[in-house]
Amino acid sequence: MNKALPGCLVIVLLLFLSCSKEPPADTGTIVSREAFAEHLDENSEFIIILPDIQNYISVEAYTPYLEKIISCILALDTYGFKIKAVIQVGDVTNYNTPGEWERARSLFSRFDYRIPYIMCTGNHDYGVNGDCSTRETLFSGYFNYRNDSSLVASFERDRFENTVFEVELFNRPVHIYSLEFGPRDKVLTWADSVAKANTGVMGILLTHAYMFKAEQRYDFSVFHYEQNVSPYAFSFSMSEKVNDGEEIWQKLVRPNDIFRFVFSGHKTSPDYLGTLISENTEGNGCLQILFNTQDLPYGGEGWFQILEFHSDMRSASLKNYSVLLNAWENSILNKGSFIYK
Repeated sequence: MNKALPGCLVIVLLLFLSCSKEPPADTGTIVSREAFAEHLDENSEFIIILPDIQNYISVEAYTPYLEKIISCILALDTYGFKIKAVIQVGDVTNYNTPGEWERARSLFSRFDYRIPYIMCTGNHDYGVNGDCSTRETLFSGYFNYRNDSSLVASFERDRFENTVFEVELFNRPVHIYSLEFGPRDKVLTWADSVAKANTGVMGILLTHAYMFKAEQRYDFSVFHYEQNVSPYAFSFSMSEKVNDGEEIWQKLVRPNDIFRFVFSGHKTSPDYLGTLISENTEGNGCLQILFNTQDLPYGGEGWFQILEFHSDMRSASLKNYSVLLNAWENSILNKGSFIYK
C-alpha cells in the first residue's frame, strides 16, 4: 500500500523554487541565528541534504554559491543548532575529472572534524568524462573514509561508493546507507545483510536514482524508457544487472523495517522535487524524497534541505532553504511532520 502526499504540494513547491530572482552579490553574508530560530527548534537535531552539486563543481563561476551553502551549514552548527550529518545525493561532479574531484574534496574538507558528511555517487561520477559507460570512478581517491570513525561497513575494501555510516540522533545510533548509482544485485544483497544484522538501528538510505517524480519511483518493468534517465538507460547496465527505485524498494527497503527515510536526486526539471510515503512489510511508513535543484540558476540557486528531528524522538519535518535568496519553503510536507517511530 502506498500513501502519497498530495501532488498539489509539489506543484506549489516547484512554482516557488522556479520563480527565482537575482542572487545577492555578496556570497559571504549569512543570516543571523535569530532568523534561523524563527524556523528551526533549538531542541531539535538536524540532517542536512544537498542536491546534485555537479554544476557548482564544474562551473567555477558557480562554485562560490556552494561555498556559501557550506558556510551557512557551518554557521548553523556554530549557532548551536545540532547538525548531526550532511548528506549529498550524488553527481558530485559533471565529468569525473581529477580537477572536479579536487575542488569537491577541498570544499567538503571544511566539515572535517566538525560534522560528518556522506557523499553518494551519481551517473556523472562514472566513466570517461562522466558518461557512465563503466563503473570506474575517481570517488574513493578523493573521499577516502578508511579511517573515519563513523564508518560501519563498506562493500569493497578501499572503495567507498557503497558504505554504511553511523551517526547519533538524541544519543541513539542511526545508520546511513550510501549506495552507488543503479546498485548491482550483489550490492543490495550486501546492504540487506548489514540491515538484518542491525535490526535495532534506524536506517536512512541515500542513493542517486530512486524517485522519478513526486509519488512515483523509477520502475523500468512498468514504464520502460518513458521514465527518462533510468539506470537502465545507461550502457553500463548491459554488462551487469542494475536496480532502479522500485527494485531497491522491493529488495532492500520494504522488507527491512529499519528504513524510515530514502533520499535521492538525479531527476531534473520539471520533476525534481517530491515525496512519497509507502508502507513496508510491517506496516510502518517510509518517507522517500526526491531533491535535485541543479537546473535552477547558478548551479542550484543555493537550495538545500533540512530534515528536522523533533525532541519527541518520533516525528520529523522537512524544510527547504536557499542561502542565496534567504528564502524558505516548508510546504513539501504541508508544514506537518512525518511520524517515523
